[in-house]
Amino acid sequence: MQLSAPTGLGEPTCTDARATRGGSTRTTRAKGLEAVQLAGTVLAAFRKAAFEQPALDGVATELDRPVRAVAGDEDFVTALLVEFRPDGTVRFVNCGHHPPLLLSPHGVPPRFVDTGEPQPPLGLGVRGTSTSLHWSPEQRMLLYTDGLVEARDRSGGFFPLTQWAPVLVEPSLDGALQELLAGLRDFSGAEVSDDVALLLAENVRR
Repeated sequence: MQLSAPTGLGEPTCTDARATRGGSTRTTRAKGLEAVQLAGTVLAAFRKAAFEQPALDGVATELDRPVRAVAGDEDFVTALLVEFRPDGTVRFVNCGHHPPLLLSPHGVPPRFVDTGEPQPPLGLGVRGTSTSLHWSPEQRMLLYTDGLVEARDRSGGFFPLTQWAPVLVEPSLDGALQELLAGLRDFSGAEVSDDVALLLAENVRR
């Protein structure tokens, strides 16, 4: 599997552990230093839990505890936890986050991954229920924070992510993300804000 993520976009995206485990997170309501501290708590807990917990469900539960311990009454963290297994299985625990976009070659339409019944964000009592799918060689998967799909143009319309899917199957992962970010800038008429984080993964198994 190959991974690419542009730098300097603000929201924490992390990869770690024995099978490849990753996550995309976003703090909600907390601002400034409080948001940075909360995000740091989540990332530190993730790196520990990803090695200690045998199942992704357990990772989510372990992340929920420190968020509840340090977050304010109205603070929480949305998170998408993903585990890429060597056999091509991909497991998900979605804690109030946007679903990944699955991209296939040869003109197959993109689709959002069904990550199961919606679950509460971290800090609000995560149940840690996981779902899975099997992804094929050459397929790609985009993880992203809400700053991407909630970006608006001058008329108030939201960024049409699926319409930009063709650029995400370009040969270079880095090039694909740069094309997407350029499209986002053109769409919004402004620089990409610091609440956008992207991670593009490709199944390179043969």
